Amino acid sequence: MGGHYTDLLVVNELEEREIRDAGPELSERLGKIAVVKTLGGKGARYCAPDNAFEAAAYTVEAVDTTGAGNTFPGYLLAALDAGEIVENAMRGAMAAVALKVTRIGTSSAIPTQAEVSDFLTNYG
Repeated sequence: MGGHYTDLLVVNELEEREIRDAGPELSERLGKIAVVKTLGGKGARYCAPDNAFEAAAYTVEAVDTTGAGNTFPGYLLAALDAGEIVENAMRGAMAAVALKVTRIGTSSAIPTQAEVSDFLTNYG
């Protein structure tokens, strides 16, 4: 893991803790790459050697969280691949998750990019 072949690692809180508890070598490698830790309904945290910030979760009425853990990294990575800065990519991914959890289902409940853009424009 990390360092030589990884630019960005996306983990949840439990996965990050397990990596850090695996020993000092892995924990040290985490400090040398960008890590996004998802925090469930609290949002996500980005930590890189030169930058750190949190993206808050949007407040919505969740009806089904199934698939949220796949929606977030999918939207995050697609936005980064399209050239978005990480802050905007994370906000977009958080919006995609907010929309996803208001719908029942898995892949069929994942919002389109147009829906995410509309949400970001109108959320408030």
